[in-house]
Amino acid sequence: MRMENSTALLTILLFLKDREAFTYRWLQWMNENRCPYPIFIADGSQNNNIELHLQNSKNYPMLQYKYLYYGEDSSYEKFYQKAQNALSRIETKYVVMADNDDFFCIDTFREHLDFLENNHDYVGSYGKVDMLFLYNKKSHVHSVINKRANSLAYKQDTEYDRLIYQMKNYRAQNYYAIYTKEHLLTLHQFILEKKFQNIEIHEYTINFGMTLFGKINYLDKAYLFRQLNTSSNTQLYKNTLLHKICFNRFKEEYMIYIENNNTYLTLNTNEEKNLSIEYANFLEFLINFGKKEKDAYFTKLFHSTKLLRTLYYFVYNIVTQKTQEQIKLETFLNKILITKNQEFFKTLN
Repeated sequence: MRMENSTALLTILLFLKDREAFTYRWLQWMNENRCPYPIFIADGSQNNNIELHLQNSKNYPMLQYKYLYYGEDSSYEKFYQKAQNALSRIETKYVVMADNDDFFCIDTFREHLDFLENNHDYVGSYGKVDMLFLYNKKSHVHSVINKRANSLAYKQDTEYDRLIYQMKNYRAQNYYAIYTKEHLLTLHQFILEKKFQNIEIHEYTINFGMTLFGKINYLDKAYLFRQLNTSSNTQLYKNTLLHKICFNRFKEEYMIYIENNNTYLTLNTNEEKNLSIEYANFLEFLINFGKKEKDAYFTKLFHSTKLLRTLYYFVYNIVTQKTQEQIKLETFLNKILITKNQEFFKTLN
C-alpha cells in the first residue's frame, strides 16, 4: 500500500564536524533536489558558523530544517552524547543518518518507507551505495562515480541467522539505511553508556545491532553516493585500524559489544558455539584488514599523487558505461561544485 504522506515519517539526521564547505555543498544538493523531508542538523564543529549561514532563509528555500549547536566534538563521548541527544529529539518514526560528504538519492526514499510501513518485521531499508571521487582540474571540480554494488539484504527469520549472515558477508553500508528511530536510539544509548573509544565499535553496534531488532531490506536502486577519503583528520580518526586493535582497548570494547548482542539472543548450545567462532573469525578479519591498510603502499601513492588519480579518473570515465542515475548526479554535482573556494579544494582526495 502506498502512503499518502511519507514526509511525516522520516527525518534526515545530519551530523556535522567542521568542513563548512562540505556542508554548504550538501545543503545545496538537497535544495537542488527539493528534499521534502525535515532535516535535523546536529553540529559538533569548533564554531556555529553554519547556524549563522542558515539564518538567511533565502539560501535554501526548498528545505525545512532544525539546527542545534552542541559544542565541539572534542572526544568520542561528546560525539556519542550529541548523537543520542539528537535522536531523542526527533519525533518521526524513521531516521536516516548522514554526514556532509553523503549524497542521497532522495527520490527513492518513498519506496523504502512504503516497504517498511507494509512489512513490520523489517526495521530498516536501503539501496545501492556507490562511491564518489572528486578531483579538481584547471580550477574546476569534477566528479567520478566508481560503482560498487556491495550491499546486502538481511531477511533471515531469526536474529541469530541474520547476525551470522552479516558477519560472514560483512558490509558496512547498511549504517546509512532508513531505520526505525526507536531501535536506533536504543543502540546509541548503549554506545553512550559504554563510552567506546573506537569509532569502529560504534559502527559495528549499529550495523550488526539493527539486525537483532528485525530484518533489513535492500532495493537494487540508487540510494547513496559517498565521497571517499574525506574523513575528518582528527585524533578520533587518524590512527589506523591495526593501531586501534593493538592499543585502544579495541578487544575489550569488542567483548562489551558481543555481550550486548547476546542479550537479544536465545541460543542452544550449538548456536552459542557457532556464534563464538564467528565472533573470533570477524575479529581475525579485522586484524588482517588492518594489516593490509597499514601496508597499502599503492593506496598511499594514489592518495598522494594527483597525476595518478587524474589518470585513473580519465580512464574510468572512458571505459565505464554510465547509468542515467550517474549522469544525473554528475550533472548536479558539477553545477554545485563550480567554486573558487580554495579551502574546499584542499579537501579533495
